Amino acid sequence: MRNSVKSIVALAAALAVMTPGAAWAVEIKAGSWDLSLGGNVNAFATYSRCGTSNASVVGGLACSKADGSVDQFSIESGLLPSAFVFGAKTRAYDKIDTSATLGIYPGLHVSSTRTGVANSGVAADVRQLFVTFGDKSWGTVKLGKDLGLFGSDVILSDMLLLGVGAGTHSTINTTLGHIGTGYLYADWIPQVAYTTPSFGGLAVTVALVEGFGTAAFGMVQDDPATPEVEQDPMPFLNDTPGVQARVSYDFGGAAPGRAWVGGMYQNAKLDAPPENPDLTSVAGEVGAKVNVSGLGALAYGYVGDGVGA
Repeated sequence: MRNSVKSIVALAAALAVMTPGAAWAVEIKAGSWDLSLGGNVNAFATYSRCGTSNASVVGGLACSKADGSVDQFSIESGLLPSAFVFGAKTRAYDKIDTSATLGIYPGLHVSSTRTGVANSGVAADVRQLFVTFGDKSWGTVKLGKDLGLFGSDVILSDMLLLGVGAGTHSTINTTLGHIGTGYLYADWIPQVAYTTPSFGGLAVTVALVEGFGTAAFGMVQDDPATPEVEQDPMPFLNDTPGVQARVSYDFGGAAPGRAWVGGMYQNAKLDAPPENPDLTSVAGEVGAKVNVSGLGALAYGYVGDGVGA
């Protein structure tokens, strides 16, 4: 097994059903509640040509294929799939800002179709389902499922978010943007999060999260005369919550932007009695973005152990 990834060449020709600028939103006043509905629909025609690699890269997302394999043409969703987001907010008891959000993100390949390249899954991907309550004087609490903290700023700042980015050798529900080739995927995870008030642009967010699903991979060799083969993954279970945190600073002026540092930690146990060996995953990140006269720039880096690619 090799952990190196060879070169990637992803060629994408994109035809959008609705351009990013055509995203829509509607707001309705209902008594003391402000209701909103927003979203977008997109589809891209993509052609991916991957670098050749006969090595197995377990957990890797970079586009690669065996020598002699064919290229891939797909009609699929971009990095961000289509979206329908419902929101409701109010000022409860004239003291607490309260909101609820339901975000449904359907893609073009989430169930079996006659094309034979569909990705199994449910047709409606509920990525957001959470409530918030708080006040500018003491902060905000979030309960439910939403984008994780670690890696969220960089993916939301990815210039490919409303486009395609890196492709894959087989069609999946979305393309990858820079996921796996520039940053870790933040993912949409159940969480309990608290964000402090903004102190001159400085804010801290801490979240207890349901740990990421983890699997142990390995190579087995039944006969010394035969090559090793990859065994089926063995599941890890999380008996403690994971922790994610971020410190961010938003600044304005002629060159507004944000700088942030963040981290994550979790411990999972392999379901293999009686020893039940564990795996600790830890990672840190630092990033900054700035906009000047409509031109944006982003710098980002992360380091981690036990977090995959």
